[in-house]
Amino acid sequence: MRILVIVKDGENNHQLRRLIEKGHIVTIKNTIEDIPYKEIDIVVSLSEKTVENAFNIAQRYNIPFYAHIDWIPPWMVFKDSEYNWGYIDKIKFSKKMNFIRKYQNLAMYWSMADIKSMSAVCFHELMREITGIPDLRIYIKRPSINIEEIKKIDMNNTFTNNQIVCVSKFVPHKRIHHLIKALQMIDYDGILVLIGSGEDKNLYDIIKGNLKIEYASDLDKYKIMSESRIVISLWNATVALEAMALGIPVISYDSDYMRESCDDKINYVQNNNISELARKIRELNINSPIIKSHIFEDNDVLEKLLIKAVNR
Repeated sequence: MRILVIVKDGENNHQLRRLIEKGHIVTIKNTIEDIPYKEIDIVVSLSEKTVENAFNIAQRYNIPFYAHIDWIPPWMVFKDSEYNWGYIDKIKFSKKMNFIRKYQNLAMYWSMADIKSMSAVCFHELMREITGIPDLRIYIKRPSINIEEIKKIDMNNTFTNNQIVCVSKFVPHKRIHHLIKALQMIDYDGILVLIGSGEDKNLYDIIKGNLKIEYASDLDKYKIMSESRIVISLWNATVALEAMALGIPVISYDSDYMRESCDDKINYVQNNNISELARKIRELNINSPIIKSHIFEDNDVLEKLLIKAVNR
């Protein structure tokens, strides 16, 4: 297949490398200009960042279209309280209306794809409600990890540092402020390493008190994770799966999404229960065994979905 993939903001391309290794011709673009449409069998969007552009290209040149969106944030579409997702203050109604307009548009573009997927079944019903299509056919493409890069890590370095790591965007619904509070509750004397970026970084520096926080580059993610005693992933299945592949214990808030993605192979605590989070961190930090988890990815999932779209 000749595949055009629209990519923005450094999206992970390891899935695309697999397609190239299988003999497919993959063209990567970050704009809708100068599209080699005569040389393309299918246009692909792998996140909400690019779904509108991919949709427009598919419509303009009558090319089959595949789209993947991991999930739709329920507090942004009036389906759940923002308090359940770490927000301290009520989001203004006008801002919520902007959210719902944004995600209604994204859902519309995504729903027009010949084949569309999400990362977990538990998000499907919400997407059907937003699109207004109760019988919408949605496929599953689970969170994908870069197993080739993980295999390069020297596992003999496991637990060499007294540190806990969290890989996440620095935004309220990732609830890193809960993690900081939990570590303060147990007088944690190690280092909390935060890998990511976002609007809440200044908040963490304000509330950290005596807690030692270091910020690290995503380029060193796997090395840092492999040297940490615990990985905290309160709402990120990809990071949890990466930690499992490295053999590092994971703590997450309990949710349908994390259960569906990680099964019972990680440690769950009650959603938004900071005291329970603190107790679980203390328990694992005292006795943190290496847990070897084997991740068997179906590397053909993306390819199979693209073939379905082309053949429709």
